[in-house]
Formats: sequence, structure tokens, C-alpha cells
Amino acid sequence: MEQRVREIIKRETGLDVTDKCRREEYVEVRALYYTVLRELGYSYCRIARTVGKRHGTVIYGLNYYKDINSIQINKLEQLIIKELL
Repeated sequence: MEQRVREIIKRETGLDVTDKCRREEYVEVRALYYTVLRELGYSYCRIARTVGKRHGTVIYGLNYYKDINSIQINKLEQLIIKELL
């Protein structure tokens, strides 16, 4: 499932969530990735393992996602959920 989410994000944004880049657009799509997987019932540790991070990074990303006020990111989240169901 996580592979499918990564593929959708890469297809729609051209960004790879596994890249170790700190630019804002990468941080935002990683936060989106964490949020989607968390909504699918993944644990923090399991999400972290899929991208080579630690669970604390995932928690931080989830909190960061709550603060993002981006129409584009919200639309992408809806698209991912729609494609997965």
C-alpha cells in the first residue's frame, strides 16, 4: 500500500518522498505521505521504516501537516484516498 501511495505522489508532483531533501515541497509531500498512511492504520514506526526515518520524524511531520494550508496538498490527499479506495 505504501508503494502505491509513493507512486501516486511521484506521478502527481514529480517528487520522491524517500529523497533526503529538506526543501519545503519535499517536506510537505512527506507529511502528506505520513498522514495518508496513518489514516490507513499504519503505526509511526511502520511509516518511518518505509522511508528510512525515525518515528519521531513521522510524528513531527504529522503535526506539520496539520499546519499546512495548501489547496494543492489537500487536493492531492483527496486524489490519493480516492485512488486507493
